[in-house]
Amino acid sequence: MTAGGDTGAEERLLLALTPATRGAPAQRQLVAQLAAAADPQRTAAVFEAHGVLALYAARLRDLAPGPLADGLAERASATRLAAEAQTTVLEASLQEVLGLLAAAGVRAIPFKGPALARAAHDDAALRHSSDLDLLVGRAGLERAKEAMLGAGYTAPHDRLRPDGLPELHLSFAHPRPWGPEVEVHWRVHWADETHGDTVVERAEAGPDGLLRPAADDELAVLLLCYARDGFIGVRLAADVAGWWERNQERLSDGPALDAFTARHPATLPALAAAALVSDRIAGVPAERLLSPAGLRGAPRRAVALADPLASGDLQQLQAKMFVVEWLTVPRAERRGFWRRRIEYAATTRGIERWTHLPKVAARMVAARVGRPRRLQR
Repeated sequence: MTAGGDTGAEERLLLALTPATRGAPAQRQLVAQLAAAADPQRTAAVFEAHGVLALYAARLRDLAPGPLADGLAERASATRLAAEAQTTVLEASLQEVLGLLAAAGVRAIPFKGPALARAAHDDAALRHSSDLDLLVGRAGLERAKEAMLGAGYTAPHDRLRPDGLPELHLSFAHPRPWGPEVEVHWRVHWADETHGDTVVERAEAGPDGLLRPAADDELAVLLLCYARDGFIGVRLAADVAGWWERNQERLSDGPALDAFTARHPATLPALAAAALVSDRIAGVPAERLLSPAGLRGAPRRAVALADPLASGDLQQLQAKMFVVEWLTVPRAERRGFWRRRIEYAATTRGIERWTHLPKVAARMVAARVGRPRRLQR
């Protein structure tokens, strides 16, 4: 991550390689200029810190072939090989888990991980993942848990809400040491409790036989994940850009997410903020995502706090994420917000909770009431 808002040629190159407008002549010219000025070692370090070395090395090779692209390609090859090996493990485990859940009568959709890498980048090795994320309906969550435990997965330790549901998901450790953790979600954002059911119900089998959400649902899930991560860094922005390039033709004419927000109005603040941030960082036109009335529902402070360079220390980044979460959930979920903060405090060790959390709280106040800065393009 970058410190102190540093925006050297390497950071500007990171931002220039993110949008879905990479074929435009002006974008190619900008990337070529920045590549000529960037230091190879520092560029590799910046890309690695954001988890996009393999992906951005490939993008740079396409847009500005030359010494920097050649040097990054060599360094990215090791990252790519490791990602390919991990993808083999992940996809084998995914098939195993989906088989378990199908046998238990549970519809499950893989999202993030290899599924997102293929949907957004057409190559699972360009997006390294270490675990699996599945979405099921609320009614299937308990059956999914029983199936996972019956197969030897470790019982989850996720804290449960008063109604017995976890905040987002149940986490299962793989029965074999080399296997990935599996997170079984019933929703992907705190704002709403019904979108998971709808996304699962509307999903259809794709060419690989796996359930895949309808196009607008898939885009909404990706943007909700982006909002949930507080718009920090470029990794999910790059996923949004890649998904848009490869899948926008699957969407109907008109604002793609108006129907989703009509079904799940509590998600509007998060999705409207994500649409505006994606417009500026990922090059995805906000007006293609939501109508003008929908975009007016974006909390402007949440948009202003977007930090594609992930500048600042851990406490500052957490403060930004917490404020974005606070601004994008309805009042009914504010109690859940404090439950999650208390849970975080309970898992923080010893004296750290008394030094770390007050600093985060102070920075949350500063981020909430301070002057909005101009979102960096």
